[in-house]
Amino acid sequence: MALNRTLAALSFLAAAIVLVMVAAILATGFFSQEFFELGPSPALVADQLRDQPIVVYSAFFVLLAVRLRPLLSPVIIAVALAALLLTALLDAVENHHICSCCTIFSTARRSRPKSCNGRW
Repeated sequence: MALNRTLAALSFLAAAIVLVMVAAILATGFFSQEFFELGPSPALVADQLRDQPIVVYSAFFVLLAVRLRPLLSPVIIAVALAALLLTALLDAVENHHICSCCTIFSTARRSRPKSCNGRW
């Protein structure tokens, strides 16, 4: 029973995070993930909005695999869970690369060389 409650809580938490992200997109007029890439601090955006859904949906699917263990074949559960955790890993790596690029671009904009002969 506690496992079912935890699964329900994680699913509601994931839905709430998605609703906050959609509300932020609609409120700012950005209709892509550009809102999360152009935030005031790329590190803050990455920590607050990008990584939370990954942790929540990974935990949800691990607990769902535990919950479905008596009902399904262990091979099916192992393959599905491995695919979902690989997706979470790739999502985290993508977020890291996007955040790194945003940091590099924002640093480059602030520190333009003084003597570039009017070009940059």
